[in-house]
Amino acid sequence: MEFRLRWGIAALIAVIFFAGKSHAEPLGASARQLPARSLKLTGYYRGVQAQDLTFSVGGTGSCSTAGSSPVAFPCDTVGKTPAEGSGQAAVAKVLWQPYDNVQYYLTLGTGKYALKVASLTATTSLTGDRPGWIYGLGARGLLFPESIASAAIAVDASATWEKYWFNRSQPQPTAALVNTKDRLDLMRLQLAVQASRRFEFDGRWKVEPYGGLKWLRTQAWLKDLDTGDRFGGISDAVSPFLGLSLPWSDNESLWGEASFVKGYEYAAGLAVKF
Repeated sequence: MEFRLRWGIAALIAVIFFAGKSHAEPLGASARQLPARSLKLTGYYRGVQAQDLTFSVGGTGSCSTAGSSPVAFPCDTVGKTPAEGSGQAAVAKVLWQPYDNVQYYLTLGTGKYALKVASLTATTSLTGDRPGWIYGLGARGLLFPESIASAAIAVDASATWEKYWFNRSQPQPTAALVNTKDRLDLMRLQLAVQASRRFEFDGRWKVEPYGGLKWLRTQAWLKDLDTGDRFGGISDAVSPFLGLSLPWSDNESLWGEASFVKGYEYAAGLAVKF
């Protein structure tokens, strides 16, 4: 039994560190629902690498590096410009379950984000010293409870808004653009279907693997705060995810989660139920 437990933990670690490209918001919980009128607090670290973003450029696109922004899109053209984002954040989530099968939650976090975007002359990397902010809300509904013969199945829907400020760019196209003033806004809509099953070993060890599919739509806006120029675009992705919850009491548990496709995202945290 202990060997199987260690193998499961090792498999999760391998998924987190060797997952291929993607990004999605972590669920941070299995499909198992809380008792009615329960409150749960979760704090976690979230990282994302090589997230795919898209900017749609129309005829009003900037022809040169005007203002303080080093990102210049070609003008008098219509098309999509790919971009790539990476970052990390500390996030807190509050979950409230007023009924047997329905759960609501709010998220608040802060972190940093870096953006690579193909501009008029070259690929530009934007970074910032100022921390960004993450706000979110969501709901989860239990479709099928766990039984002796079947796993629990739940559906989760959420909306998240992220804001990041950039003050440095690399490379610098001109000496006048040493100080960049750009803001990136990310609006994420996510729908996930997940399944989970709890296993007990030797009457004391509990392991709850979970996984499923996420559909994620990301609306991105990049704004030059000096000139007011703004470019946006939408990127859609369907991403599988895997997670593992390790409860060591009726009220506390550790968890880890990873998703992959068009970038990769990983998260780990602590959950406490009241």
